[in-house]
Amino acid sequence: MNSPPNQVEKDIEITDASEIISQEAMEKVLVKIVSNLTAESSESYVSLSNLGSEFHRLYGQPITKAIKQFQSSKNFPKFLELCSSLKLYQSQEGRWFVSLNFS
Repeated sequence: MNSPPNQVEKDIEITDASEIISQEAMEKVLVKIVSNLTAESSESYVSLSNLGSEFHRLYGQPITKAIKQFQSSKNFPKFLELCSSLKLYQSQEGRWFVSLNFS
C-alpha cells in the first residue's frame, strides 16, 4: 500500500541522528514526534521548543545541528515550512507551533 505523495509514513524506526540524512527522513522523524506528543495532549499542536526538546531527548543532539547536516540553512521554522506533512504557525505572542497537516 503506497502513501499519497503528501503523506509521510509514521511507522519508521530511525533510532540514531546519523540516520537522518535528508529532508524526507527528518520530516518522518518529526511527524512521529508530533504524533506522539499530540497523542499525550488535548492539543493538536506542539510548540517548537517542545518539539526541539523531544528531538534532543530522543536523538542526543539539537535539531538545528541535525538539520544542518543536509540543509545549509539551519533555521528550524524555515525548515518546517518545507515539510508538507507538518503545518507551522505563529501565535499572536510570536511563539511558533507545529501540527500535523491533514489536508
